[in-house]
Amino acid sequence: MVIIMDKQAREARESVKKMSFPDKVKHFWYYNKVATIVIAVVVLTIAYSIYQGVTAEKYDLEIAYYGERSFTEEQIDAFKQYLSNFIEDIDGNGEKNVNFVVVTYAQGQSSGEYNMAIQQKFMAELSAGAYSAYIVSPRYFEVLSPESGNEVTESTFELNDSKALTEMLGESENEHWCTRALFEKEKKNEKSNLLYKNAKLAEKALLENK
Repeated sequence: MVIIMDKQAREARESVKKMSFPDKVKHFWYYNKVATIVIAVVVLTIAYSIYQGVTAEKYDLEIAYYGERSFTEEQIDAFKQYLSNFIEDIDGNGEKNVNFVVVTYAQGQSSGEYNMAIQQKFMAELSAGAYSAYIVSPRYFEVLSPESGNEVTESTFELNDSKALTEMLGESENEHWCTRALFEKEKKNEKSNLLYKNAKLAEKALLENK
């Protein structure tokens, strides 16, 4: 049986050798289509991840907003520019870049799936340590508040306690700034410590301008 199979394999190889180049390509694709697609997807995914890591803009401070309000581009730009005056250039690129991500939900939203998706996004980002500081509505402050027992927040203050914040983003109703505490795994990471330091510098600047 083995001899017969070996003979068949040899004959198949000889047959392929005699094929024209286009026929060889068709033959290869027919028998290796799935493996080729899988390998291509893996290679492209790795290449894209490397590209993103190399070309992605580096930030010296990252803040997320979770609440009911929306902001104009002018408000967001003014807020980022203001904070950049008080933080350090932690990556040494000569620029002090602030990232301010706004996630808005509607209080009367009828779609439970929509609000659940935002809640899951918030918890996933919090667990991953994606942001050094948050500006949040009461719904999310319940999670970040030191009284919640989660121990994820270093310090908080009401937005209306900062004149600078109300001038740039407008007055808010029970929204808070929260500086996230470092997770245990982050405490030995230099960049995490520098991002935390910048969050505290931003907090100090906002509170000093009451």
